[in-house]
Amino acid sequence: MKSLVYLHLGDNALTGSIPTSLQSLPNLEFINFGYNRLSSSIPPELSNIKTLLYLGLYSNQLTGTIPAALAMLPKLGYLHVGDNQLTGTIPKEIASLPILTFFNAFYNALTGTIPEE
Repeated sequence: MKSLVYLHLGDNALTGSIPTSLQSLPNLEFINFGYNRLSSSIPPELSNIKTLLYLGLYSNQLTGTIPAALAMLPKLGYLHVGDNQLTGTIPKEIASLPILTFFNAFYNALTGTIPEE
């Protein structure tokens, strides 16, 4: 699967955690796990996928915080973590993503202020 570019497993009944082994897929550009039952935290190891353009983790049961490490994804343009059980603040580092054009974190339990660039 080293040549995998597009991984769309949305709208299933997947449970458990997001595999940290995804970081070993050097060409991965698109991940969508939306509309499942994933219940772990968002692994900061996803920040090792430097080719990632799209990360859709919405409508699951994810807990914990939004990892600031996601700001180390230089090509990330789409980040959707809405409709989960995320807590904490929106990391200020997210505002520094150079080409982020879509960020959605609706229906969570986030607190604090909205980061400014």
